[in-house]
Amino acid sequence: MIIDEAHHNAFQKLLHRFPKAIVVGVTATPLSSNADLPMNKTYQQLIIGESIDGLIRQGYLAKPVTWRYDVELNSLKTGVYGDFTISTSDELYSSRAMLDLLLHAYETHSKHKKTLIFNNGIFTSRNVCKLFEEAGYPVKHLDNRHTPQEREDILKWFKRPKAPFLLPYRFLPPASMNQPFKP
Repeated sequence: MIIDEAHHNAFQKLLHRFPKAIVVGVTATPLSSNADLPMNKTYQQLIIGESIDGLIRQGYLAKPVTWRYDVELNSLKTGVYGDFTISTSDELYSSRAMLDLLLHAYETHSKHKKTLIFNNGIFTSRNVCKLFEEAGYPVKHLDNRHTPQEREDILKWFKRPKAPFLLPYRFLPPASMNQPFKP
């Protein structure tokens, strides 16, 4: 059994149903979201993959270029598993101030470049898509609710124009997408 985002411990209720299963937990955050249930109670061994620097040196990842904007996050509330709640995240990241800041950041740093914008969820992604449409940019929203044909059409579209492309966290592109990005 492979468990993604294993640090959340949300899968614990399933483990007793598969007593003979070999359990592999995958996470980029090897600290449990529940202090009462550290990961070493579920997993026997921690295997650390190649470092980001190593993957960059080997040519598997591009060297990141980052910009930082100071934003107020006090309105975010934490849920049961330690993540920010969907409702408070949607409210904050769909606020006029945050949307204006995102558009400013895009126009300052990424205008006319192929761009992936990862949003906290579908609601926010649709609001961001609307923002970019109203600003006159060719843009598409993609999530796990699209049909396979719609996904294929959107991914084909993405291969052509240099445009923002919105991708919320609940959908990962197929490996066949394999789009190169230049910082």
